[in-house]
Amino acid sequence: MLLAGKSFRSGDDEILKNGSEFYRVEMTFGDSRKVAAVYEISAGKRMFTVDGKKTSRLPAAKKYPVVLFEPEDLHLVHSSPAKRRDFLDGLISQVDPEYHGIVLRYGRALRQRGNLLKDENCKPEAVFPWDKILADLAEKIVAGRVSLLQQINNLVSELYGQIAGVDSTIELSYKNSLGREYRATHFLRELEKNYTKDKFLGRTTVGPHLDDVQFRFNGASMVLTASRGEVRSVMLALKFIEAGLIFDFTGKKPVVLLDDIFSELDETRQRRLVDEFRDNQVIITSVSAPPGLKPDVEL
Repeated sequence: MLLAGKSFRSGDDEILKNGSEFYRVEMTFGDSRKVAAVYEISAGKRMFTVDGKKTSRLPAAKKYPVVLFEPEDLHLVHSSPAKRRDFLDGLISQVDPEYHGIVLRYGRALRQRGNLLKDENCKPEAVFPWDKILADLAEKIVAGRVSLLQQINNLVSELYGQIAGVDSTIELSYKNSLGREYRATHFLRELEKNYTKDKFLGRTTVGPHLDDVQFRFNGASMVLTASRGEVRSVMLALKFIEAGLIFDFTGKKPVVLLDDIFSELDETRQRRLVDEFRDNQVIITSVSAPPGLKPDVEL
């Protein structure tokens, strides 16, 4: 909440203690800066206090990179396309502050176009301005995703080998709904071509909001061929890459949040996880202390 400006939980009400009317979270940095977040049910909104000044959002300059690892991440390969898109977009946003705004603007434009398509009096010329906005933003979103996947592919097989102790080839490929290279002009023509179908369905049927990432393991689909242990090793490798890329781009070692992840990993992978993040500040929830790591606070 205080590092990224939001929780990985879906809403403020989920963070409230049962029966409580508000929550307050406060943190002091090593340089004595203070950040606090307060949410009150009666107000219906969250407010931040940063160095004594109140704001509805945590300023980008005050954010600090975070790597979150929760049990659900281990199922990313078998999860929904939306989860895989969120994984890419979340990582890119941490290394490129402008990217998050691009994704938000694309989402708003997509909703506006969808509302128009549901209007029985809608004409093609009414949606064209939104088509143009979507096309320009889509090109930037997909370029960011493809670039990130290239960086991941340069590292993931080697890291996997270090974790699993065997050599395997891991590849992540981008599956786009456009069926061709994402250029604004290409996408704009596709939106115009699909207008009749989109109007009938009341939604936009092509675009980065429908794209996916395919995981391949030694040349075959990871969903079909990889064991649970192999998938877990791949996900560990991705988290190590995430932390490394954040440090390379920002010069900051991210805070690592491990939310009840050790019950999902065998001892070998637990030790690899602990060793990899030994130089980071790590906050862990677990029913038992991870191997080789003594907690600062034990509840």
